[in-house]
Amino acid sequence: MIVLKGEAILTFENQTSVQLKEGDFINIPTHRKHRVSWSYPENETIWLAVHY
Repeated sequence: MIVLKGEAILTFENQTSVQLKEGDFINIPTHRKHRVSWSYPENETIWLAVHY
């Protein structure tokens, strides 16, 4: 997953959080549960997720 615009925080099942800003990317292993716990409220957040 790569953030193309905006900011977001992903929180994983074990409560670990990762903040992502524009241009940041993360490789999330298959079946690892996560959710978007926050995104920048004043601007849209756009990301690209590639499932492989």
